[in-house]
Amino acid sequence: GGSSLTFGGAGMGAFALHDPNATSGSFTISLAGDLAARQSLDIKAGGFGQFGSGTTTVNTAGSFTNAGAITVEAGGEQNSDSGQFILKAPPGSSITNSGSISVSAGSNLSGTTQTFDASITNLGTFTAANQARVLIAGNFTDLPGSTTGAVVMNQPNQTMLTVAGNTTLAGTLNFQTDPTANLSSGQIFHFLAGPTVAGGFDFVTGL
Repeated sequence: GGSSLTFGGAGMGAFALHDPNATSGSFTISLAGDLAARQSLDIKAGGFGQFGSGTTTVNTAGSFTNAGAITVEAGGEQNSDSGQFILKAPPGSSITNSGSISVSAGSNLSGTTQTFDASITNLGTFTAANQARVLIAGNFTDLPGSTTGAVVMNQPNQTMLTVAGNTTLAGTLNFQTDPTANLSSGQIFHFLAGPTVAGGFDFVTGL
């Protein structure tokens, strides 16, 4: 089964997608409409905060814009957390982000990928934690004035952001260190992987 959520209008609103009973299972929701400024959507992936291995699937009606805040929380603090998130969109669909999209991860998340099955054009802020292992199945385009955030956590040698299509970079790359990170000298963290990368960041901050 599944539920549905349709965004409309410009009024303030906060919404959360989470099934606390889906400890080892999965749930699906259909999403339509555009998120306006002052609107937020918090998506808790799989068995968030539990011993979960399920998948939270968000099916979108097509391309949409986000002027608000979308947060994906992947996994909690349990050692066996492996829940994951998949946003599925019709072929050729895109997300235009002028607000913020953030994909975080619990400190013990392992073995899963958080997937956007669409292209993303970023005019605002797009942030990924390295343990979340974000995959964009389409193209990823940073426009001038945008910010791409990279959050360093506990597991080195994992790619924070993988783009299956074309990547175009601009704006600011902002590195952050998660408060729970226990880092050692010489560790290597991979930020971006993809078949084609064009452009470059105008500014790099946080180092």
